[in-house]
Order: sequence, then C-alpha cells, then structure tokens
Amino acid sequence: MLKHDDIDKSKWDECVNHSPNGLIYAESVYLDAMAPGWQGIIADDYSAVMPLCHRSKLGIPYLYQPAFCQQGGIFFKTGTIQDYEADFFQILKSHYRFAEINLNFSHENFADINPLKKGNNYLRLLSVKGYPDYINVRLRRLRKFEMKYRITGDFKNIITAYRLLYANRISSITRQDFDGFTRLCQKLHNEGRLIMREVWDVNEKKLLASCILLSGQGRIYNLINNLFPEGRPKLANYFLFQQIFEEFAESGKIFDFEGSDLKGVGYFYEKFSTGNQPFYKFRYNNLPGYIKWLKG
Repeated sequence: MLKHDDIDKSKWDECVNHSPNGLIYAESVYLDAMAPGWQGIIADDYSAVMPLCHRSKLGIPYLYQPAFCQQGGIFFKTGTIQDYEADFFQILKSHYRFAEINLNFSHENFADINPLKKGNNYLRLLSVKGYPDYINVRLRRLRKFEMKYRITGDFKNIITAYRLLYANRISSITRQDFDGFTRLCQKLHNEGRLIMREVWDVNEKKLLASCILLSGQGRIYNLINNLFPEGRPKLANYFLFQQIFEEFAESGKIFDFEGSDLKGVGYFYEKFSTGNQPFYKFRYNNLPGYIKWLKG
C-alpha cells in the first residue's frame, strides 16, 4: 500500500485508462478533488490499482465512499480481476478495521462468493436507435411544448440548482463535497471533458432541466440532472435525454446513467437504457468491541 505522496499518478492513470473496467472515479484528478489524501494498493508496477479513500474517527482509520464517486475497487490492465482480489483485500483489511465502500461492476464473482448487495447502474449504447413504447408515448406528448435544447458552460449554476432542488435527497453530501466537485468540474472543463446541457421553454425565459455530464473511458457519465418544477409537466427530462442521445449517437460511447436505486429515478433510467451493469456494496466491521456498535 502506498501513501498519497508516494503514488506515481501518471502510472496510476495509465493503468485506470487501459483497464477493461476503467472508470472516471478512479482517475487521480477525480480522487484528488473528492477524497484528498487518498491512498492506494498497487501491484507489479501499476498493473493493478485500488484507491483507498480514508478518514479517521476516535483515532481509528476507516474507508468510506466519497460523494459523486459511484464505484471503486480494483482496476487492472493485465490478467483478470480475480488475480488480485485475495491479496488486495487482505492488505485492505490489515490497514483498516472498518470499510463501507462500493466495488465496481467487475467484482461480480467476489460479490457472489461473499455475497454483496447490488446497486443499479443503467447504461445505454448511444449507437442504438429507437426507444420502447413507454418512452415513445412521452416523446410524442412533449412535442406540443416546443422546448429548446441548449449548450451552456455554467456548471456552477447547475451545481447550485442541484443543491437547492434536491436538498432533502442529498443531505449526506457536505459543502466540502460540493466544493470538491466544483473544483473537479473546473479541471475537466479545462480538459474539454465536461458536457453541460439545458432545456428551456420556447421563449427561453424558463429553465426547465439541466445536466452535467463527464466524459472518459468511452463513457458519458450522468453526474447531475436537474428537473425544475416548471419542467416536470412538460416532460422536459425526456426531451433533455432524447436530445443528448441524438447529439452523441455517432460518438461510439456508452451513456452511463449513474444509477439509480431510487424507485422513480431508476424506472426512468431503466426505460431509456439498453442494460443494467450493477456495482457492489462492500462492508465489514472489525472495530474493537467497545465501539463496534457505533457502526452497527
């Protein structure tokens, strides 16, 4: 295991970006923004890596899942993920007595053996044309509203709107988390990897929906999606995603909805998706008996 300052981030990112299961959440720029001071388990000159996002309570270090980071676990560019799991998890448990983290979709066999809870993650192949009847009915219905789809560069306003719209749903996300995500968006925007889109009414006086998408590893990630009260009866979110899919239809990428286990949101994503690629929720508690009950 290497501490943060000892990690060669260029080699780390090269591993993540050449892994068959590479995801943007494991890039060093993402981890630096959302989990400052992160550490890592590294095998054979960065042939496989695993980010460790840690905090300390009562003097005891533990692992947690950072905000806006759906999946972690092992990322590898040689062999199979099973080649690394036993050693990596042994190292992890020897350094941290408690963990509550998410593993990426490639840990399927590990999840079956343990077993672990699944989280939904719906995907859409952007090359696929057409939608199921459920979506088509709503797309026909929304035509009467003549909404406008627009490119924007104002990610800060989209983030602010997200905080205001969904305060109850995202109460666990702290101001520090949002500050980190804002810094991340600025860096990705500078790299040309931030996609921001809005839907307005026909007169462009009312903002109806907006989103922040990230690009990397052959995917477009749906990190923030806002549906404003005025946009709900006009089915503005259906229009937003339809336009995104048309815009990037020739990109050769996968659209990653980023969930969801929320019933209404998950149903919406599932209807647009071409499949579900679940991730896995990994938890263990080896804390001393006198504080073990604090974490259940």
